[in-house]
Formats: sequence, C-alpha cells, structure tokens
Amino acid sequence: MTSLRGSVASALNFRRVQLDARDFWDPRRVAEARRRSIAALLRSLLPDINTLRDASALDLGCGEGGGVLALRDAGAKSVLGIDLAADRIAVANELVANDLSCTCRVGDGERIGVADASFDFVLCCEILEHVRCPRSFLIEVARVLRPDGAALITFPSFASVTGPHLWHLVNIPFGQYLLGLDAVREAAAVALRGAGQACDGTWDPLNRITIRSFRRILAQVPDLSIQLMRVHSRFLPMKPLSRLPMINDLAGDSVRALLRRRRASCLQGSPGGSTHHRRTAS
Repeated sequence: MTSLRGSVASALNFRRVQLDARDFWDPRRVAEARRRSIAALLRSLLPDINTLRDASALDLGCGEGGGVLALRDAGAKSVLGIDLAADRIAVANELVANDLSCTCRVGDGERIGVADASFDFVLCCEILEHVRCPRSFLIEVARVLRPDGAALITFPSFASVTGPHLWHLVNIPFGQYLLGLDAVREAAAVALRGAGQACDGTWDPLNRITIRSFRRILAQVPDLSIQLMRVHSRFLPMKPLSRLPMINDLAGDSVRALLRRRRASCLQGSPGGSTHHRRTAS
C-alpha cells in the first residue's frame, strides 16, 4: 500500500520510465550500453589503459556482462564476472559463450570465494551503495587484489541532488530529504510496475554511503589507498561545486575512485580467506 508521501513522490516524479520492453529493457541493449560506458570510464580514470593488458580482472556486480566485455576489450587476459541475479548472469554467459577468457557466475561480492591475491584489477560500478556492509565489501576487494593491484569503484553519494541511486526512476531533486527515502522507494516501485517490470528490490540502496563516509570506511581498510578520486555532476550549475571538498557530497552525483592495493600487507592464503582478512573483518 502506497503511503501519502509515496503518492506525493509519484505525483512529483516527472520521469516516465520507458514502457517499450523491447528497447529500454532489452538485456542485450543494457549490456552494450554498459560496455560503452565502462570503456569510457576506464579510459578516463586509468593513468594508462595499457595497465589492463594481460591482467587478470574481476567485475563485481557484472549484471548482463557489459563490464566483462569492456575489460576484455581493454586487453585483460582473463575476466571473471560476478552478480547476485541469476537472470542477468544467464545473459552475460550468452554474450561471452565463445570467449574462453571470460567467465560469469552467480556470487556475492562480500564472499567472492577465490584465493587471496587472485586479481590485478577489480571493477565495481554502482554496486557499493547496495551492499549491506561497505567495509566488509572493501576488505574483500583488498583480499583478492594482488600487490599493487587496482580497484575502480563508482557510486552515487546518497547526500547528492540525485540521491539514493534511483534517479533513473524518480526525478525529485533531494527527494531523499524532502520526502524521505521510503517515499522515493515507493515512487520507484510505482514507476517499475507501470513499465511492466518486476519490483524485486535489487535496485534498492541498502546503505546510505556518501563521500565522507566512504573516506571514513576506507580509513578502516588499511590495505587500500586512494590513488585518484573524481566527483562528477551531470548538472551544469553544480559542476564547479562538485570540485569543492566541503560540498561535493551535495553537488556531485557520481563518485569515481581508483584504489590501490598496498604492497607490504598483501598475504597469500586459501580460497576461504586469509587469517588477516578474518581478523580485520571482525
């Protein structure tokens, strides 16, 4: 049952979700769009795109496989994609079926189930805001990275004008504050049902991560350090403000961070995780 605030949010929502399931919701179209966007992201964030050549890469939250293909196109010798959604993994496996260098499987980013130091590069686009415990997630990312390995992580700041990563469904600037997150969730569910799509909650932000809390959490993960971080804003008036540390949480709607695995503390271990990992996570 929709609450009064949810009804208000739906009434104020000026984004009408595309109803044509053959176009907007086509999984192959989604995969190709993600492939292009991640290819552009890699070119803009990596100091040298050739660092991916012959690398072993992991795409956490790979969805329909677009990021897996982008990493392969950038020169990675092997790519593993992991996602919680079995239907998306099925699409991803269709796309990489003829490429032995790519593998996609159902899995949890907080329990990846591979040996320590398995990857040179980890990609995590628009996933961090969905995990139950960002700290545990980042500890796991650090565990599977090799010495001097890199992780590219993007997420929307909950404090920003676009709010809790539901902007593609609900266009209400700062709606998470004006009406509350529950109302925005309800409006998002109404939009999904109106477009004939299942409302399974996988898009729901489980945590309220911001730039400030991201930095605070990283300080508790000594194996990772920030090499580069950029805050992007799609709104022209907000762009200059997104560069100011004191207010970039409000002005920027996309955080893009390149993290580096510290060399000295990397330990080898078993697929279940090292003693170091278990001690840090406790």
